[in-house]
Amino acid sequence: MKRLLCILLVLTMAIGLFACTDPSNDPENKPAAAGETSKPEEELPYWTYAYDEASVNLHVSKTMPNAPENDGASVLFTDPEGAWTMRFTPLSVHQTGIHLSNLTNATESKKSFGYYQNAVVEDRTSAYGRSGIKVTYCAFERNPQWVEASMGYTTGATEAHAYLLFDYGDTIIGEWGGMEVELSLPTKSTDPLQPVLDEHEVQVLMNEIEFVESSAQKEVSIPGLSVNFPARWTPGSDGDHTIWSGISGETKGSIYFGSSIYADPKVAADYLNAAAENDYRTLTFAGREWYGEVRTSELSNSVLKTLELFTAFTEFHALYMKLNLTGWESDADFWAYLETDTCRAIMESVVTDPASFHNPEDDRRDASGFEANNINELSGYTGTATDLVIPSVVGTTEIIGINTDLFKNNTSLTSVELSEGITYIEYAAFRGCTNLKSVVLPNSLTYIDYHAFEDCTALESVTFGSGLITVDKEAFENCSSLKDVVLPDTVQLIADDAFRKAGDGTGRFVCPAKGVVYGTSALNGASFKTVEIGENADLSASHILAEFKGESVTIGDGCLALGEYFLTDSYTTDEALKTISLPNTIKSIGKYAFSGRNGVSEINLGTVETLGESAFYKMGLVHIVVPGTVATIPNACFGSNSRVMTITIEEGVTFVDEWAFDGCGRAGSDQWEYIRVAPEEASQHADCVENGTEGYNRHVKISLPSTLQKTGYGAFCNIIGDVYLLWVTSPEMFPKEFDVGTFASAYIGQIFFTEETINAYGKQLDDIVSGFDYVDDVAWYDEGRIILWKKLSN
Repeated sequence: MKRLLCILLVLTMAIGLFACTDPSNDPENKPAAAGETSKPEEELPYWTYAYDEASVNLHVSKTMPNAPENDGASVLFTDPEGAWTMRFTPLSVHQTGIHLSNLTNATESKKSFGYYQNAVVEDRTSAYGRSGIKVTYCAFERNPQWVEASMGYTTGATEAHAYLLFDYGDTIIGEWGGMEVELSLPTKSTDPLQPVLDEHEVQVLMNEIEFVESSAQKEVSIPGLSVNFPARWTPGSDGDHTIWSGISGETKGSIYFGSSIYADPKVAADYLNAAAENDYRTLTFAGREWYGEVRTSELSNSVLKTLELFTAFTEFHALYMKLNLTGWESDADFWAYLETDTCRAIMESVVTDPASFHNPEDDRRDASGFEANNINELSGYTGTATDLVIPSVVGTTEIIGINTDLFKNNTSLTSVELSEGITYIEYAAFRGCTNLKSVVLPNSLTYIDYHAFEDCTALESVTFGSGLITVDKEAFENCSSLKDVVLPDTVQLIADDAFRKAGDGTGRFVCPAKGVVYGTSALNGASFKTVEIGENADLSASHILAEFKGESVTIGDGCLALGEYFLTDSYTTDEALKTISLPNTIKSIGKYAFSGRNGVSEINLGTVETLGESAFYKMGLVHIVVPGTVATIPNACFGSNSRVMTITIEEGVTFVDEWAFDGCGRAGSDQWEYIRVAPEEASQHADCVENGTEGYNRHVKISLPSTLQKTGYGAFCNIIGDVYLLWVTSPEMFPKEFDVGTFASAYIGQIFFTEETINAYGKQLDDIVSGFDYVDDVAWYDEGRIILWKKLSN
């Protein structure tokens, strides 16, 4: 719109100029004579509201009132005619992500409600954004056709809204991570949004936002050292010897400043790469020389990188800077980030006063035998306590983590409690503490590293705090005495083998958090009475609950896929598991996912679309229902379900592959003498038992759909039973791609059609089905008889 106005203005001026016969005679074009005042420049069509609290300038059409409402949390502009309001709300880094998720989810959900229309979620960075700032646009309107009380209740539908959500990413706009712009129509209005969005006043407010960037500005000091950080970051200090800050924005990580154990910064830098002498870089910030390199550490099959720099400080210590960037693997990325305006401003803000510096070594010990290192970790313990309370402060050092291998193989410990403030437990910190029985973790703890409590075979109780995010690989592997494991709803990752072979079989495993990612074999071989997995879980990895020993597994809504060997019992010996509850959202089930679970008699497949081979092999299913959302039933998918009595394949399935139902219904004896009798005649056969009685083969009722086009060899191999094709009302309708060996080694007593079809085409259908191997009485119609088996002789 602005470009169009500019073009029209230029064209108007050009036409005016050409219309003048002698522009030099136009008094408007003559320069002002001495003492005269030049004609003032044309004023801009808007005025500027300096919203200093949000670090933005808002340009406002001059037709708007001069002052919006400012309640300290946001500013609100109101259309003079009351047609709309527009609110500008700055958001913290944390709020930006939450608002974006809530806003987009809420808008998407409105697409399914009749009292809303034109619900839109779009990336409009190119329309409203600027370099480094992403813009998400969400909008919805009330449907004027919707009768609010038509269903006998009030909908509570809100008025039409349009939102712009600015995510600043790594761009630093004061202390903020983003801003929400909310355009609202009057309550209960059903007017469309677009005419309001096109209004000049709204266009100016939306398009003319000016963001005020700022550099490092929050000073953090300890004796002898001060550093400035961006206001939006979370800086702080650790006692008198370390300054740190969490990096906020798109880039995640942390930065630390403190003293090293070396006085010469070049010596300190040289230790970063022991393989090559003097293999470090020299950098200059504000005249100060720094020496360093990217340190690469290999820890438990993973690579960790940090950029470390050192500069001259005191007689006994060099000053270090350590930069951690979460998930970054390239050395070049670290060096590039160091040269950003933000990082350079931090480095150039460093001010030292060596004479005021306090030796941190004196502040890292206490009388109980605890010792801390210079990165706020508990790094040593010389005490003898068996019931240990780990403090959050050692000397004057605040403890945020437990160092690698600290209590490894300590067989004296019987209980451990971590104080609030501790945020992580490092690699194998309590591994092999075989007499440790109870652990209490604080709400501040977010991360449990590899092998942290592995092989703590006496561990019965772990109390998890409310802030845990990650349980990393093998963290509780082989904790075979664990009872209840109840994780908080903050958990995001349960990594490979995290609870492998954990649990004593009496407790429950509960993870209510939404969207948790489970790694390969996360609960492989675990023994819990029940397992409850929260909504939207990612269970696509393999062997997650393989060899699980327990009674029930429940998976919350929103889960889309189960990985290969998900709950397999490869030895087919466990019958304790009776119940598997799957959500209707499951679309894919991997191969061998439930194989061997012969204690499970039923499973609801909802609207699953893809099944892996042998997914339900050797289970205890009695009634198999394959939904029509499945196009193909793959090789051996339901093979060897010996207790099966009915197989129902619903409309929509087109292909049953080889061995798909091989051996279904074969239980107990190999005897297969049975008779068909009317229900009222059953009492006359005292020497017989009903079909499905334990110890006798199951006579299987197989119902096939009209959509079935093809079968593979042995698809129903080794089955004793009948096949129902009631939808085949003429010979021409019989599927043409049935393999003649579909019923190989089976005993199909009859293939049923309707009575009318048999009366009309019985001979032709006999000719067709008699071509199949192991089909006995061929084409027939169901007279409602039941199956009785002869008892085995003693």
